[in-house]
Amino acid sequence: MADILIFGGGVIPDADARALREQGVGNIFGPGSSLKALCQWLEEELDNRE
Repeated sequence: MADILIFGGGVIPDADARALREQGVGNIFGPGSSLKALCQWLEEELDNRE
């Protein structure tokens, strides 16, 4: 699934977030994460894939 970018957000316990990342989730944005932070991360990830 290297060609699929997966990310999530919300209230996710640290242990669950670690498990998700180990399974290939690119990033987890918790409560209070800004749209700007998400967009910056997404733009960097997409630039790295080109």
